[in-house]
Amino acid sequence: MTHAALAAAHITVRYAGVVALRDVTIELHPGAIHALVGENGAGKSTLMRVLAGARSPDAGTLAMNGEAVQFRTPRDAHRAGIRMIQQELSLVPGFSATENIVLGDEPSRWGILDRRATRARAERAIDGLGASIDLDTPVERLSLAQRQMVEIAKALAADAPSGLRVLILDEPTAILSAHETDALHARLVVLRSRGLAILYCSHRLDEIDRLADHVTVLRDGAYVGGGTIREFPPATLIPLMVGRAIERRSWRAPAEMVPGSVLLEVDRLATAPPPAPHRRARVRPSGAPVTGATDVVEASFVLRAGEIVGLVGLVGAGRSEVALALIGAMPRTAGTVTLRGAPFRPRSPRDAVRAGIGFVPEDRAASALMPRDSVRVNTTLVALRGLARAGVVNRARERAMTHQWVEALRIKTPSIETPVRRLSGGNQQKVVLARWLVAGDPPLSVLIVDEPTRGVDVGARTEIYDTLRDLATNHTGVLIITSDLVEAMALCDRLLVMREGRIVGELTGADQTAERVASLMVPS
Repeated sequence: MTHAALAAAHITVRYAGVVALRDVTIELHPGAIHALVGENGAGKSTLMRVLAGARSPDAGTLAMNGEAVQFRTPRDAHRAGIRMIQQELSLVPGFSATENIVLGDEPSRWGILDRRATRARAERAIDGLGASIDLDTPVERLSLAQRQMVEIAKALAADAPSGLRVLILDEPTAILSAHETDALHARLVVLRSRGLAILYCSHRLDEIDRLADHVTVLRDGAYVGGGTIREFPPATLIPLMVGRAIERRSWRAPAEMVPGSVLLEVDRLATAPPPAPHRRARVRPSGAPVTGATDVVEASFVLRAGEIVGLVGLVGAGRSEVALALIGAMPRTAGTVTLRGAPFRPRSPRDAVRAGIGFVPEDRAASALMPRDSVRVNTTLVALRGLARAGVVNRARERAMTHQWVEALRIKTPSIETPVRRLSGGNQQKVVLARWLVAGDPPLSVLIVDEPTRGVDVGARTEIYDTLRDLATNHTGVLIITSDLVEAMALCDRLLVMREGRIVGELTGADQTAERVASLMVPS
């Protein structure tokens, strides 16, 4: 009998008295892709951290090829041939893509960096993923999807003493285009054929159905089912994951509903080009760089009260740059924006907040959250002015407001004082969304959400969609930027399709089909 490449038996992990994993067992076999699924907060990230040496279990054992092992640090796991690609990336912003790919494992000759070998290794890793990335570009100037590809290439290029034996991927395609996703999956199939054991964690059940050989389901920190993928199609997995059936539905407004007045009017918007390589990268007020910037050549549209409008297109089409220009985080070079009938030209995102525009960025960790601060602090950040009297915040009201939205959005957290970095990715996303729901001074009139359900499980997605539709029903205008066409067509009343910096089409009703969107996204 072939031993598992990596096996975890009866793993239990506690955080501050809260059980994150309870008696979980999993085996990863050579030449197989093993899917790990569950709702946000189910314990998936904790289990992966244990397997990758980033967290020691409070109980349970690990074994590789039948031999007991103990990892005190991630470096111990690296030396054993285990690599983990986390959902929140861990690249060095000022280093080039090449430097990040070989970081900590640089080729050398006689103790001197071998630049030719370094470049060759980076090129092989990127080419193997089918990605198109300038390897000399600092990663802070790459798009989020490009940075994800660099992170994956870094793991695949690693030269461990024992070779790469186990690859762990946490939501690897959450921000990748369809082309990039297909390229990654093709690479994983090749690695599987070479005997690699792969643990693949994703909320995209269609991917798991196509790619995986085995699946393990976690719920509330415990194992609730698993086996071959043929035994567990998506229709079987969903009730196991969430403890209930999830109905397929549409969140579009009823056809007879008439949108309200125009809230936002954008006319021939254009943006500045990205900063030159020799200049220091521009930085958002949150401290995160504006990365992977693409010129917006011309964008014109209106957003009315009570509707959800989707902005879709391939990575690099300029979708996120439209949002950044609207909130004052990226300079505009042409065009006009009108907000509630008055000219609007914010100098910074602070001006947008003061005008009643909220923004949920695609990279919540770098651009939206203060990871070491509590759920309470992150939730009420933009509402503090309305909670203060004579400069003193009414803490009782602040706590009550936080509790209200934690319950309303079903945010899984031990306490509202828990540091937000300890929450799962999906629950962090809900905290960012809650921030704009509590803001009331001034009232929220426009909410821009970039990738609303990145890294969010199937159950939480429906809750977020319900929340966005409720906002629209209450006369807020919602602009959604998403790379998930299924999401866009289920949620948005109108779709605006971008290509090469331009809005090239608008689709409504029955015209919102994947084929029609694709024909506009890709030039003929």
